[in-house]
Amino acid sequence: MWGVVTDSQTEIVALAKVRNEDVVPIVVSGYHYTIEMNGVKVADGYENSPVTVKPKSKTTLKFSLRLNNSFIREWWVTHIANGEKTKIRVAIKPTIEVGGRDVEVPVFLRESEFTTKLLS
Repeated sequence: MWGVVTDSQTEIVALAKVRNEDVVPIVVSGYHYTIEMNGVKVADGYENSPVTVKPKSKTTLKFSLRLNNSFIREWWVTHIANGEKTKIRVAIKPTIEVGGRDVEVPVFLRESEFTTKLLS
């Protein structure tokens, strides 16, 4: 989903359904994310947003990913050069608390493509 858009950033809101099969709660203290489009890194950030997933339960986690609009021009050139095609790669690495320590877990990776026909 689209989130808040400003001159400097464009927010994308992603939802992920997660399930905790364990008998202890899982504390997600935050997450690191990157977004690359045609190899151009347009987002790289960390959000501190603690969420506890209760034992033997399901919940939906909300991720706010902020694109740096200053990289859109560089990406757009690659999009046009590729015949209006873009390969997008989104990686989200939640940080969970394990034994009193924070551990980054590479859990969510999504790769896809999109095509536009704006110039044809």
